[in-house]
Amino acid sequence: MSTSETVDFPICSCPCGNGKIIKSVTTQDNPWSSADIDYYIGCNDCSKVWQIEYQSLVSREEATAAKKAANDYWSSRENLLSLINPLADNYFERLSAPSMAAEHREMCRLGISSSDIRNYRRLRNSGQSFSSICDPLRNAGWVKELISGSELHVEYEALFAAMNDADANKRQAEKAIKRLPIIGSIPRTRY
Repeated sequence: MSTSETVDFPICSCPCGNGKIIKSVTTQDNPWSSADIDYYIGCNDCSKVWQIEYQSLVSREEATAAKKAANDYWSSRENLLSLINPLADNYFERLSAPSMAAEHREMCRLGISSSDIRNYRRLRNSGQSFSSICDPLRNAGWVKELISGSELHVEYEALFAAMNDADANKRQAEKAIKRLPIIGSIPRTRY
């Protein structure tokens, strides 16, 4: 049976100055375990406005907005891939490559796969589609060639523009996040 010991160290004041940022260190009573280190905000007011990420205080509101923007980006990317993936699968089925190695070489030539041949064979043998193994969006020129031979050009342009807008929104939301390092003292802020 193992026991542990937890010691809390106040390391600096919180942003409002009424509480502390606490470093909590938990150690086991055996020589092979390492210490578990965690941080928390010991102020009711600041813990509602701030959260701790990677040894920094981060505005909860801005972090939530950035997470929503990231989810919107990934959703728009999936919408675009749902249009492109059947075309990519069709391309490789028509290719009728003589071996999995030839399929893999074509994906590498197009720049849409970075996996090695062993992993590629494992995924193909497990029944995965071509489009689930590669990332067609890594080669925009090839995707435009696929789209140009179909009736989906207008829909592709709209989805591609939506993905680019979502990506710009995601980057802007990530840049807007206030990060205050918790090592040392934290400047007092108004919120």
